[in-house]
Amino acid sequence: MTSDATALFSTPRLFARHCLEADLPALLAVYGDAAAMQGVDDGEPLSEADCARWLQITLENARRQRSGMLALVSRQHGGVLGFCGLLQPEGETEVELKFALLRSHWGQGLAGEMLPALLDWGWHWHAFARVVAICVPENTAARRVLEQAGFRYTEMRAEDDGRLMDILTWQARPGSAATA
Repeated sequence: MTSDATALFSTPRLFARHCLEADLPALLAVYGDAAAMQGVDDGEPLSEADCARWLQITLENARRQRSGMLALVSRQHGGVLGFCGLLQPEGETEVELKFALLRSHWGQGLAGEMLPALLDWGWHWHAFARVVAICVPENTAARRVLEQAGFRYTEMRAEDDGRLMDILTWQARPGSAATA
């Protein structure tokens, strides 16, 4: 059993913490998986160098704004199972949800368990009342999990390269739990 003393939020099976330099192998295992990345962004896996750059940006974001990407850690064995976050790039008005799990942990309900806790954390600690998620239309599993967490389809958007992406939006209800 692993202590979740560094937890920003937790669920029965997971806790989220800020990323650490030591998370690079887990980051590469998630984002370097070509099959897993088919349903994410441009569909291309990240190289080890890309993951290292991504991790440095994530560490800097955590130091500056205390939000961004987080490591999802198993409460049972302490291993990193994936990553999630609420990102608001500088100059942007939209807060975007991102999440990815190791493929070996897909289909276990972890994303559905994590999303309400992440949204609640974002609402209560960062006042993120509106969050968007961008999903390739073919990623029906991710879309289903997003909709179960309260996201609603908003529009289909064409990316600069012509790919179509579904945009889903979650809205907090002031005065109630964020995950209403």
